[in-house]
Amino acid sequence: MEDKNLGKELIIIVNKIKRYVDKENQKHQVPFGQGRILRFLYTNKINGKTVYQSDLKDAFSVRGASITGIVDALVKQGFVARNDDSIDKRKKNLGLTPLGEEKAQIIIKSIDKFEKEIKNVFSKQEFNDFRNKLAKLEKWIDYKEKLENETDI
Repeated sequence: MEDKNLGKELIIIVNKIKRYVDKENQKHQVPFGQGRILRFLYTNKINGKTVYQSDLKDAFSVRGASITGIVDALVKQGFVARNDDSIDKRKKNLGLTPLGEEKAQIIIKSIDKFEKEIKNVFSKQEFNDFRNKLAKLEKWIDYKEKLENETDI
């Protein structure tokens, strides 16, 4: 594979994965972004962690406005509730409703199945190498963003 346009190739792969997962999630009336958030909330609930909207922004590396739109939709659908924080009443934590938990479990099974299929494309060593390369790339991008943010000040 030529590396003449690596960025384009990465975007194409990401879009194909998103499209596939979105198609699966749509069977349960949950778009891709909503499914990711339901999964995150469910996993954190199981681990006894409180989640705030800012946690979603950080976890998914997206703008606050994007998260607000997705959370608003999840609340409207009855999957998520904004709850008063027990310590700071000005803050709202996010919790799954019973319907949200049910949807999250379905979405998690679907995503886990897809991720297992992806892993099966590679040998164990290839998959570990792939994950290491992704982590290295992410670390480099984070570094570049940090440098840009420092020069913007």
